Amino acid sequence: MCNASRSQEFDVNSGSRAAVSDAGGQCRSPMENTMKSLRRVVVICLMALSSSFVLAQASVDGMWTAEVQGGRGTQMLTLTLKADGGKLTGTVGGGRGGPVTIDEGTISGSDLKFKTKQQGRGGEVILTWTGTLKGDEIAFSRMPEGGQAVMFTAKRQK
Repeated sequence: MCNASRSQEFDVNSGSRAAVSDAGGQCRSPMENTMKSLRRVVVICLMALSSSFVLAQASVDGMWTAEVQGGRGTQMLTLTLKADGGKLTGTVGGGRGGPVTIDEGTISGSDLKFKTKQQGRGGEVILTWTGTLKGDEIAFSRMPEGGQAVMFTAKRQK
């Protein structure tokens, strides 16, 4: 039994005050045991969330292809993506002038955001890309400044 000098908790079931020894022989009240268990559950949940965050980010790395419908027909795109923490880098190829570098790329869980700049008929065009990673697909929205969004899906190349 626990040391009598230790503060004791009221046991609802027996109607008396009780203290409990843990596996290490230390005297702990039922409230202390509950709090200790709660802390363990919180730590386990945080570890699970952080590992799924890392896995989601790592899984975006690689080459992706997509067909995008546009005013001049279907355009084939190739995206090369790499996540490093919350930063997303890479290139987008398939337009005129060869691959363009991703700017301001971020990734948070399965959500991606970045911008690209390319030359259009009227000068520089800035495209804002947003996407959601789902396994081997990314559901993208690509929108030129002042224009309409185009939705498409990119697929991982294996």
